[in-house]
Amino acid sequence: MGIFIAAAISTALGIWFFRSLLRRVAKVDRELLIIFGFALPLSPIVNIAVKRPILEHVRSVWGLGASPSLWPWWFALVALGVVGVSEESIKLLPLAWRPARARAVERSEVVALAMAIGLAFGIGEAWFIGWAIHRTQPQIGQLPFYKLTGFIGERLLAMVLHTILVSLPISGFLLSRGRVAQRSVAAMGLHCVVDFGPMLYQCGYISPVPTLAILLLTVLPLLRRSVSYLDPLLQKGRKEALEAGTVMFLRSDREKGRSAPPN
Repeated sequence: MGIFIAAAISTALGIWFFRSLLRRVAKVDRELLIIFGFALPLSPIVNIAVKRPILEHVRSVWGLGASPSLWPWWFALVALGVVGVSEESIKLLPLAWRPARARAVERSEVVALAMAIGLAFGIGEAWFIGWAIHRTQPQIGQLPFYKLTGFIGERLLAMVLHTILVSLPISGFLLSRGRVAQRSVAAMGLHCVVDFGPMLYQCGYISPVPTLAILLLTVLPLLRRSVSYLDPLLQKGRKEALEAGTVMFLRSDREKGRSAPPN
C-alpha cells in the first residue's frame, strides 16, 4: 500500500503548490473546479482507451514483446509519438466546454486554466501509475512510502511539465485558431523530447545517471522559457480580455453578470 500513500502525498503537495500559485492570478471558483474535475480522469482514459490499444496492435503486428527492453529503436520512437500526440490532444478536451474556452481569452486565466488542467492530469496520472505498479510490481508497490520519494518527486515534476505543455495551445486562444493548432503541435513535439531520456532508460540503452542528465537538459530550458513567457500573464491587476490578432471570440465581463457570446 506504500505506493498509494506516495500517490496521496504527491497529490497533496501538488495541490498545495499549485494553489499557492493560483492565488496570484485567479480565484478558484466553481468553473475552475469543474474544469479540474473534468481533467482528472483524462490520464487513465487516454492510457486505457488510446495508448494501450494502439501500441498493443502495433506490437502484435510486428511480434514485439511487452517490455521496452525488447523493443527495436523504431518502435520506441513510435511509442514516443503516440504518447506525445495522445496526451497533449486529450488535455484539450476541457476546452470543449464553452465557459472554459471563454476564460482562455483573458491573459491571467490562461495560467489558471493551464494549472487546473495540468495539475488534474498529473494527479490522475500519479494514481494510474501507482495502481499499475501495485498490480504488476507488488514488490515495489508494497514498499514503505518513505522509500518511494523518487516516485513522489517524479510525479510532482510531471504535474509541472503537463501544466507547461498544455499552456502552449491554451495561450494560442489569445491570438487565433491557427496559433492554437501550431502550439498544440509544438506541445506534442516537446512532450516527445522530454520523454526521450526516460524512454532510452526503459529500453535499456542508458543508465539512470545519463537519463537524469538528459531529462534536466530538456526540462530546464523548457521551464525557463515558459516562465519568461508566462511571467507577464502572472501580473496582478484586473483581468481583461486581450484583443490582439484575430481573437476567436471575446470574453464577457463576468463581474457584470453577462454571459459569453456564442461561438
